[in-house]
Amino acid sequence: MSLNNKTKLAYYVALIALTLIGWFSYIGNRNTQESENWVSHSRDVLETSELLRAHISSVATARRAYILWEDPKQIDAVTLASQSALADFATLRRLTADNPGQEIALTQMEPSLEARLTLLKDSVESQHRTHDTPKQQNEFSDQSAKLSAQFNELIDEFDHTERVLLQERSDAAQASSRRETKINVVLGVSVLLFLIIALAILSRELSRRDQAEHTASEQKELLQSILDSCSDAVIVADSSGAIILRNPVAVHDNTANPVTVLDEKYSQLRGLYKNDRKTLFKTDELPLARALRGESANGLEMYICPPDGGEPRWVLAAGGPLINKKDERRGGVVFLRDITERKKLEQDLYEAKVVAQAANQAKSEFLANMSHEIRTPMNGIIGMTDLVLETDLSQEQREFLGMVKSSADSLLLLLNDILDFSKIEAGKLDFETIDFRLRDTLDDTLKTLGVQAQKKGLELACSVLHDVPDGLRGDPTRFRQIVVNLLGNAVKFTSQGEVVILVQTQDVSEEEVVLHFAVRDTGVGIPLEKQQVVFEAFTQTDSSTTRKYGGSGLGLAISSRLINRLGGKIWVESQPGRGSTFHFTARFQLQKLSSRRYAPLAAEALRGTPVLVVDDNATNRRILQEMLLAWKMKPESTESGSEAINILKRADAEGSPFSLILLDAQMPDMDGFSTVKRIKQDERLAKSAVIMLTSAGFRGDSARCRELGIDGYLTKPIKRSDLLEAIKLVLGSETGHEASTSLVTLHSLREQRARLKILLAEDNRVNQVLAVRLLEKRGHEVTVAGNGLEALEALDQQVFDLVLMDIQMPEMDGFEATAAIRKGEMKSGKHIPIVAMTAHAMAGDRERCLEGGMDDYITKPIRLELLLDALRRCSLLAATEKVI
Repeated sequence: MSLNNKTKLAYYVALIALTLIGWFSYIGNRNTQESENWVSHSRDVLETSELLRAHISSVATARRAYILWEDPKQIDAVTLASQSALADFATLRRLTADNPGQEIALTQMEPSLEARLTLLKDSVESQHRTHDTPKQQNEFSDQSAKLSAQFNELIDEFDHTERVLLQERSDAAQASSRRETKINVVLGVSVLLFLIIALAILSRELSRRDQAEHTASEQKELLQSILDSCSDAVIVADSSGAIILRNPVAVHDNTANPVTVLDEKYSQLRGLYKNDRKTLFKTDELPLARALRGESANGLEMYICPPDGGEPRWVLAAGGPLINKKDERRGGVVFLRDITERKKLEQDLYEAKVVAQAANQAKSEFLANMSHEIRTPMNGIIGMTDLVLETDLSQEQREFLGMVKSSADSLLLLLNDILDFSKIEAGKLDFETIDFRLRDTLDDTLKTLGVQAQKKGLELACSVLHDVPDGLRGDPTRFRQIVVNLLGNAVKFTSQGEVVILVQTQDVSEEEVVLHFAVRDTGVGIPLEKQQVVFEAFTQTDSSTTRKYGGSGLGLAISSRLINRLGGKIWVESQPGRGSTFHFTARFQLQKLSSRRYAPLAAEALRGTPVLVVDDNATNRRILQEMLLAWKMKPESTESGSEAINILKRADAEGSPFSLILLDAQMPDMDGFSTVKRIKQDERLAKSAVIMLTSAGFRGDSARCRELGIDGYLTKPIKRSDLLEAIKLVLGSETGHEASTSLVTLHSLREQRARLKILLAEDNRVNQVLAVRLLEKRGHEVTVAGNGLEALEALDQQVFDLVLMDIQMPEMDGFEATAAIRKGEMKSGKHIPIVAMTAHAMAGDRERCLEGGMDDYITKPIRLELLLDALRRCSLLAATEKVI
């Protein structure tokens, strides 16, 4: 509240207080006066009563005087006194008219008064006429005394009542006088206290106002000092657009011309241009005009080119409306900062960026071309080498070709690492989000490393806990790349023992899951001081590692960056000589609720089937048990052949023999083949079906299995779907399937799967031969087209299950051919899967292929496992597992 308002309030309060004092004084005086009037009235009644008594006494006196002296004048005195007495009685009547009690008393008194006066008058007249006898006089005296006593009694009672009323009225008058005095005193004191308080408040408010004025003066000086020292131009305008305040920078800079900013010529007068440095700002586009409209002017850049020839410069505006406490817009303020140097720096950076982008583009094009040029001949080298290795060769030839393939694989791995690292460094490594099955992906990945592990005699295994979701959404290619890098390193640096990948759930929600992976080996280990260095590019623990094991040192660096992109982290636990465990976490989306849990197709038929697992490796036993339990089978495990025979005998004796035996081939003391031989020699035990599991297959193993009556022979690491299919085949009628009469192997499993009719669009002769041989060896029928036009002609003439499409081809490339195929499908309503098969492996190549209408993408050199993965993703190979 302002001081003026407080002063007015005090004045009005004082006026009201004084008015109340006057009002209460008036009421008190009036009440007191009324009380005094009633007291005076009562006194008049008593005085009149005394006069009545006196006049009656005068009548009696005049009568006696007449009787004694017979003076005629006394007769007139009697008459006059009687009249006065009656007049006094009438006065009493009038005075007591407002008092019913006294009126009643007077009414009772009136007959007595009249009788006595009449008696006195009659006595005087009788004496005057006849001179009463003594007897008559005595009778009169008695009668007069009787009436006198009666009258006196009535008037005494009347006087007493009036005196009591007089006393009450006197007391009331005194009380009213005292009350009025108290009220006046209280009101007077209150007004005095109020005036004292009001004066104190006014004094304090005046002091505060003086202090506020002093503070405001200091703040104004401070504000002016701030404005004077501000390096930015500060301009304030009122609601009409007139500039009311500028700091020295704005005045010196002439940034704010004295004319109103709402003047249509303001921009022209000041030379205010937009970013193109050609277009003048319109009046309503200026920062201060925006601020006056209540809009924000932050971030608006202006190019100022003064018409008087001053130095051009750039300014950055910031500001907005001025709002008072009543939320009313009173004007606007803007701050203009000189950003000329920054704009020059930005221009320099832009030009440098253009140069860098051109260099980066040239590098990308060079890498793309080199990748294509290197991958094309390597495709022929690796593919043809694989094909030759599958023919009959001498030991020396096989050794030489093995070296060729190993060198080519190493070169391809190095090429892939360099390309991936360059894409990561350039920020162009793209990730896709598609549905995939975790267990299938891990099983397929382990299969690619199985040969390396077998050559070194290592156990390679994968353990996925049962509660880990199977149906995931993410980038399976990048995930597989991480696992291959970590498992490949583990196999490379482990000379004996095992390499195991463990998977468990770390965190799960309705939409996504975080999985924890641990790759454990029994290799050389990593010193503590080197455990962080190994994640850096081109780094290994020491130079001897590179010489002994080879490698570019990029694998872990790439994996670390890929894991970061997957929303996880990577770390290592290791002790030299005791092996290492590389941990990493990754975040994946979950497929729809019905697609998360792993459940094998037709596994219900295996429920309750007793299985004996025989393996000296504890990890393998645990993994196999987890698989069998997931299929609702009843597994029991042991670590040796001799103990397995004892368990089989005990089960037979109990009447619950084992239907199936999963037996490791390489075990100490008694190997798998020796164990089977002992089992088959006992007719009671020979009924159990046997699947031999081996980490390293040797020539002649298949013949030996047939001789011993072994039902299945599978190499580790074992894919879940392969093991499940093999179990159903060897158990036959027990699962509702036809029992296999021949040895079940991975090759026989592949032979039983679907044969496809495939169109290969490829212009390179070497790639044609390689792809055709790889696919035909898997039982597929392949038709070759040399370019896109030939592919379209073939599709018009035949029906195919799949198209493998090269990108770079003469006459019509793969993109054009795919577009033509998809255009035709718009009319037919059909859809044929098209898989891009190209040497292009740079950032964005996969996305361009998918956007061009292709369903999948694989890079050259053609790797059989990658090709089969692509076919499987297109749902063209029969699957023995599904997710529900």
